[in-house]
Amino acid sequence: MTPDELDVPVRRLCRQFPGVPRDAIASILGDSYRVVVEATGLPQVAAAERLACLRLEVRTRHPALH
Repeated sequence: MTPDELDVPVRRLCRQFPGVPRDAIASILGDSYRVVVEATGLPQVAAAERLACLRLEVRTRHPALH
């Protein structure tokens, strides 16, 4: 995943989880991307963003703001 591919989903997740630092969100998204690629063999940014959102909901104990 390139930094440009990462920027849009990171910004979207930052809006959904305003109390979480951007660096933490980027880290969770990067790790989620790795998990998705390892599980599917495909670089699926959208799936990684959905996984990161779920992980952030668990971490913050509240649903994403939409």
